[in-house]
Amino acid sequence: MKRFLALSLSALMICGALSACGGTTETEAPAPAPTAETPAEAPAETPAAGEVTFADLQENYAAMVEAYNAVKEAYENDAIAADPEIESTLNEAADLINEMGELTEDQFKSEDDIIEMNNAIIDILDVLDATVDQMQGVEETTDAAAEEITFEDLQDAYAELVDDYNTIKDAAESGAVTLDDEQLALMDQAADLINELGEINEADFQSQDDINTVGASIVSIDEGLAAIAASLVA
Repeated sequence: MKRFLALSLSALMICGALSACGGTTETEAPAPAPTAETPAEAPAETPAAGEVTFADLQENYAAMVEAYNAVKEAYENDAIAADPEIESTLNEAADLINEMGELTEDQFKSEDDIIEMNNAIIDILDVLDATVDQMQGVEETTDAAAEEITFEDLQDAYAELVDDYNTIKDAAESGAVTLDDEQLALMDQAADLINELGEINEADFQSQDDINTVGASIVSIDEGLAAIAASLVA
């Protein structure tokens, strides 16, 4: 279902914003699509009848295009799961963008026509903005989950740290390698961490945050040790 979005992308982006007033054919391209961190902002509220100008319509249209692009890009990249409601909203927005891309100010016969079109834009924009918010929540959850490691991961990382430390220590003591001050300092950090952790067991950790913190320390130190150990093999 997500493939349907690719069909009209080029046409939509060429259409750009509404034509300038006075019936000219010049168009302005929509602003770049916002990322999920910076979603397009919707107008605070629907203007009352008689307060909507063609310039207001252009501004709200541009905001709708930005929100459409943000949702479309994230949706096609699987930032959110397939959802018929989102696809329906994107289709509706695409239809309106295509329709309005062909309009100029002199094609609106009355203020009521402008208000009616503006209200339709705002209705779609509200849904698109809500979808952007939904995507932010999904990404935050995914990022948080990616940072978490299991105790088994911690054990594996710790074992690698010990192996690399012992490999370098043996090589240094045998004279096969001479460590500089920076490498010696790193070895001291590794020794302190190994002595502190000792025989690690899961009961020593009170929370997932504790596991994440220790795991980050192990990985940070072992990255340097692994580079030294690899140079001994080369």
